[in-house]
Amino acid sequence: MDSLTRRAVWTVIAAVSLAPLVGAEVIRGPFPGVSREFPEARTPKPEQRLAERGQTIFNSTGICFYCHGIEAFVDRRPNLSKDTEAIIQRLTPKPSDLRRPSSLKLRDDAARFRLIREGHEGTGMFPDTRLTDDDIRALLAYLALLRESAGAQPRSR
Repeated sequence: MDSLTRRAVWTVIAAVSLAPLVGAEVIRGPFPGVSREFPEARTPKPEQRLAERGQTIFNSTGICFYCHGIEAFVDRRPNLSKDTEAIIQRLTPKPSDLRRPSSLKLRDDAARFRLIREGHEGTGMFPDTRLTDDDIRALLAYLALLRESAGAQPRSR
């Protein structure tokens, strides 16, 4: 066995041996009785990809982060012009803390969708007609992720 083949064999053995230690899933070869193992590529689930897209929209084109904070930490707002910051500070009621589910009034995605699309009269939440329905669905996936993980993450500093 030449050195290149020997190195390739040891690389495969190391990859198969270390895969479970680093959290990679291992799949068996397709033939009965064959013990070859291959690390399976980690592919994000569709819901995860949708939530990641929603996170990007939230923190950029959706401008949600202006009032609700970067990554939805209400006390972590971007650097805004003084005029914009003053307007946000005067909002009544204050923007919702999306990381505190107990403070949220809407209980289903249909109502949340409508609020994002049409705005909330009497608040600073104005209609956002620039977002597509798919954009709003991505935002809803991100907001659901925030609600699920609300108790698991420490508050912003």
